Amino acid sequence: MSLSIGDLLRAGFVGAGVMMRWWLGIGACCFLWWFAGVSVAADSTTLPMVADPDLRLTLIASDPDIVTPIGLAIDASGRLFVLESHTHEAAADYPGPDSDRIKVFADEDGDGDYESVTIFADGLVQGLTIAFSPAGDLYAVCARSVYRLPDRDGDGRCDGLQRIIDVKTKGRYSHNALLGITFDADGNLFLSRGNLGGQAYRVVGSDGTEVRGYGDGGNIMRSDADGGRLIEYATGFWNPFGIKFDGNGRLLCVDNDPDARGPNRLIHVVRGGDYGYRSLHGGSGTHPYQGWDGDPLSDPPGTLPYISGTGEAPCDLLDLSRTNFPTKYRDSLLVSVWTENTIEWHQMRPKGISVTADVDRLIQGDTDFRPVAFDVGPGGDVFFTDWVQVDYPNHGRGRIWRLSSTRTETDAISPRPMLDSRSSDNAGDRFRQAAESIAESNQGIIDALGTEDPFQNHLGVMQLASPENSALRQKLVASSDPKLRLASLLASRRATLSPDQAMRIVDGFLTDTSPIIRRAALIWAGEDRLVELQDRIEGSIRPANTTPVLMETYLATAEILTSEFSEAFEHRVVKAKQLPKKDVGTLVRRIAWDSSIQPAVRAIAIRRLQPPLTDSTADRLIQTAHSTDHLAAMAAIGVLGKLTNPRSRECLITVAMDASRSSELRCEALLMLASAPELDPRPLLSLLDDAQPSVAEEAARTLRSFVADPIVRAAAERRLETSLTSPDAVTRHFAMALGRPADDRPEKHDDWLRYASSGGDPAAGRRVFLSNHATCAKCHSLSGRDDTLGPDLSRIALSVDRSQLIRSVLNPSADFAPQYQAWTILTADGQVVTGLQIDQKAGGAIEIMSTDGVMRRIEGEDVEDYQASRRSVMPSGLEQNLTATEFRDLIAFLASRK
Repeated sequence: MSLSIGDLLRAGFVGAGVMMRWWLGIGACCFLWWFAGVSVAADSTTLPMVADPDLRLTLIASDPDIVTPIGLAIDASGRLFVLESHTHEAAADYPGPDSDRIKVFADEDGDGDYESVTIFADGLVQGLTIAFSPAGDLYAVCARSVYRLPDRDGDGRCDGLQRIIDVKTKGRYSHNALLGITFDADGNLFLSRGNLGGQAYRVVGSDGTEVRGYGDGGNIMRSDADGGRLIEYATGFWNPFGIKFDGNGRLLCVDNDPDARGPNRLIHVVRGGDYGYRSLHGGSGTHPYQGWDGDPLSDPPGTLPYISGTGEAPCDLLDLSRTNFPTKYRDSLLVSVWTENTIEWHQMRPKGISVTADVDRLIQGDTDFRPVAFDVGPGGDVFFTDWVQVDYPNHGRGRIWRLSSTRTETDAISPRPMLDSRSSDNAGDRFRQAAESIAESNQGIIDALGTEDPFQNHLGVMQLASPENSALRQKLVASSDPKLRLASLLASRRATLSPDQAMRIVDGFLTDTSPIIRRAALIWAGEDRLVELQDRIEGSIRPANTTPVLMETYLATAEILTSEFSEAFEHRVVKAKQLPKKDVGTLVRRIAWDSSIQPAVRAIAIRRLQPPLTDSTADRLIQTAHSTDHLAAMAAIGVLGKLTNPRSRECLITVAMDASRSSELRCEALLMLASAPELDPRPLLSLLDDAQPSVAEEAARTLRSFVADPIVRAAAERRLETSLTSPDAVTRHFAMALGRPADDRPEKHDDWLRYASSGGDPAAGRRVFLSNHATCAKCHSLSGRDDTLGPDLSRIALSVDRSQLIRSVLNPSADFAPQYQAWTILTADGQVVTGLQIDQKAGGAIEIMSTDGVMRRIEGEDVEDYQASRRSVMPSGLEQNLTATEFRDLIAFLASRK
């Protein structure tokens, strides 16, 4: 028996919450939604909705027949091979089995039901995905090994696990090791690897060939079908889970984002491509050596852009030219988005010699819809696995779905085979033609380097790096065109050079007139540890056109361009981000007070000053706070707020009370005073009627922290008595402080959503974020730090839209990235520790960032029990501590973080 959408709505199986998520949803693109056919078992209460009536979704298997399914591959006869996970952070009382296994679902009579279920293979540990090679052999990727699983006798059971590729590393977490697998038409195996948490690694092929690294990003590797001739194909990923070829021979992947960078990415992967991420520089993705967008102005030079953004935690992709769907799906892809309970439709269109895409949602489920892996059956139907619950540990739930066309064959795609005749190095006609033209002559190289197309630039740099083009490379060093000089630098770095040659080239570019080129030279010096240049790098920030990002890159280079860092890097004992870095405090102070350097750059240095500070430094900060240099004064006020001496506090009060200063400076001083120890708040009462409304409101926000003071409380009571019937911003703050919020305050989540969906003051929202009563800054950073309980929010608006931000604040446990799932540990002596699980160590030891912000290590013998919660570590109820205006301002601020 199956039920239609209307039947389920009338029966009450789809509640208002599901419908609201369906209509408001996620995503910036406009899209017309239709209710489409969905066939499910009558007792199912989980109903994903399909946006296109030409497609039909059918549930073909569910638990207990299939539990925690993760990988999926379909053979030529239409049998579904499903990797069933049992070793993915399984709880101590998990009933088993004790290894992962591959089940085969067969529709033996062709009626659409998969009545036969058998075991094809078991004995796998931390399995992640499976795929068939062109020769028809099944391959399985586990976190640290790749296996070939032949069935030569055709008995439906693999002949044994043939291990062909291994990872040698201290990294233990399954989601940042080996991840995805696919094959090109020539039978080459492509394998994706995550960032391994910054641990050194060796990926070893069957013939002993290796790809090794330390502190680099995740990469995509290529080998032959036996696991031999292993090479790195592309780098700079975070965690590239799904990799597939499309019908034009392009290698594509979906890459999860580091915490502070977004969005997650659909990427066109090309040979030698660098996509920007380095684990050496932490997990936030905001370090100046890291890139994510391929933006030539902000990302490291030479990094490539993505095709389109995806939702949070994309797992797999599928080329729809392999289906029998309507022709509108021909040049498009599906992407499964685990965290957002969504399957996206990416509609491809040309962009230079690569592609870009428009994105809409095709399928939206409720919170128990977690799509993972795709494949296409011989008839053109799409099948995909569903993990069901948000829990990462194995939980005993699971489903397999089929998405099929309801249209006639007159408007249908003629399914392409999984692999066409093109090889991976010549993906797409435009790309292939560009590569051939560039290889023909020096002029072809120069023409490619002069275009605005980053993929043509990349092909030109790759060609320029070859030994036969060394003369041209050297000639371009002196070009008047900065594009060509930059290309010469990037190509020289790819070429085989001696250390002396590399240092001479880098040294020459450190004082180039282009700040982009100087930045590229600094990154080369730092990443290749050209320690002999440490006394030369300051020249990169002396020209008049120094930019803030160049300044940050210079300081980052100064931190690592030391013999101590270089030696520790060579030993590779600790995680890369734990390598010893130089204290650049002396450099920072020198730049902070150097009037010959641009104000925006000096402000960066001033913000880097951290207590304890000498009296002379504190004096300079006070002088700067009183100066007419707005940027430097703002930075100085932010540092003075961290000091505890009375003179700093007096300076902040003076700035706050000075009506001749800008409202921004005065509000910043008030923000800093809210946490000042031993502050007498009474002088600030006069600011409640200040002529600048933002100052009056910030004074009220600051005084909320001191409402226990009798004089402040009395002032608050008087304010409420006179204006509560027509409250202003000041009154609303005091009403919140005294537990009497205004009657017109939003109550329900939908009311908050409507109220905060537009408007707000981002500058005021930043002060709300940093305020004592919002507590956002307790767990989140805005500066790229990795030592916080929650993700860095430096660029959060690139990952999520405004409605998502509102929902995540109102109900953080409704939809959260699984790495922020709360864990509870019961220790042998009866303690209960709750927080964010950071790592599992040998012997069962667990590292956890507790909810009070303390990193704790609990040894294996001290762990009595531990389990994951279905809640986020972020607490709910934040809006209860904010006025309605504060909430809207906070959302406006977060929405501006791009």
